[in-house]
Amino acid sequence: MNGKERIDFLYLISHGFAARMILQTGLIDQLLDSGYNVAICCPDINDTNLKQLSENKGVELFDLYSDFHFDRNGNLTLLRMYVLEDISQNVALLDKHQKQLQRKTRNPWKRIRPHLFYAVHEISKILPGIKERYMRWEEKKYFNFDLQEKLRRINPKVVVSTYPVSVLEGQVLLNVKELGIKSVIHLLSWDNISCKGRFLSNADKYISWGPIMTSELQEYYNINRCDIFESGVAHYDLHYQAKLRDVKPYLLNLGLDPKLPFLLFGMSSPYFAPNEIDIVEQLSKWIGEGRFNRKIQLIVRPHPQNIAGNMADLSWLPRLKALKSEGVAVDFPELHNSNIPWSMQTDDMPKLSTLLAHSVVSINSCSTLSLDSLAVETPVILTSFDGHEEKDYWDSARRMVDFPHLKKMISYNAISVTYTFEELYTEIEGYMSSTSKKENERAETLRKHCGPNDGGNTERVISALTQIIHE
Repeated sequence: MNGKERIDFLYLISHGFAARMILQTGLIDQLLDSGYNVAICCPDINDTNLKQLSENKGVELFDLYSDFHFDRNGNLTLLRMYVLEDISQNVALLDKHQKQLQRKTRNPWKRIRPHLFYAVHEISKILPGIKERYMRWEEKKYFNFDLQEKLRRINPKVVVSTYPVSVLEGQVLLNVKELGIKSVIHLLSWDNISCKGRFLSNADKYISWGPIMTSELQEYYNINRCDIFESGVAHYDLHYQAKLRDVKPYLLNLGLDPKLPFLLFGMSSPYFAPNEIDIVEQLSKWIGEGRFNRKIQLIVRPHPQNIAGNMADLSWLPRLKALKSEGVAVDFPELHNSNIPWSMQTDDMPKLSTLLAHSVVSINSCSTLSLDSLAVETPVILTSFDGHEEKDYWDSARRMVDFPHLKKMISYNAISVTYTFEELYTEIEGYMSSTSKKENERAETLRKHCGPNDGGNTERVISALTQIIHE
């Protein structure tokens, strides 16, 4: 380290939602205030949020990724799902296979690939030894002496991965293990274990959101309970007492009347809900026609996937902009131009938290906003249908309620699932009459997913990291 103080924690951030979890909660500030030396590894050291952190707090930024070419054509990343997972028993993974079959491409290999890989999948079910051999081969494949030399120069005591399903972070974890450096997995989202496929590498310790994530770590990876720290969701501390924050400036900025109640529709990518824009347009029409028993407004919140990335459908943008009218506003997510997917501006999350907390009901098809809404004590409605059309199952929003993480949440009867426009209208009217509907179920579901809702999650994460580094 050329005489510099050794780095205590090296956080791996390859996803914008992980950056939000780390940067918008005071987590880094509290680690620094506790006397720890913190650094961040990311694929874009020029990301605005990270540069500000570096300039203002002296946090070092490293790019361990740009010099290494990880499976450029995606063959290994895809193949490991077919070899290591029983995709027929997991709708989220089987959906990935179906999308490969539907993919329109002139490349003959990419047309043949899903069929060939599925044959490998069937063979691996008959000969389970293939999985163990594949994993040993994969570990050798991803060992990288140049990467290890970079890690030696950084010399961290603990490496923390936030998105271990990423090959970028998985490769670092594998090489960290080879160097004997402590590793921690601090997951950025509730669906990572059950819906994203097997981690490339396990870690020494784990920071879990709550009881459900803890049980999934044990079920999927056979992790010892003593190696898991249940700490809650760090960025949900922004939700604590969000109802006490003033929503008026946000509503005025959106052109809405702060004296009137409002609904918030959190959209998903067209990849998951291809006709969701039709539902939003119909809901907007109801608002304009005054269909509800009392006057109410609507805020439409597109997902970053709606407007950027390979899952976006840019044909939605004119339709979204056309929604704006008296009583209807579109709140576009505030993104940075960054190589970190969905890198959000720092004031976006407090705004979203406040809007959610003050909305009568939160509506979405499959978004993490369901949990965000529970954290601010707002009822949730899911739209599990395709507008005025009924699409094939594998192209339909209906399939999303069969994804393991959503299926589990729905089983606790905390949120309302709708399958038609009529059911959606009825549920909205019901919550407008009484938001206490399912109140106890919502609180219990939040506890199981995210632990106590007391604003102390970041402190618990700090406590877990402190214990880990001193063990």
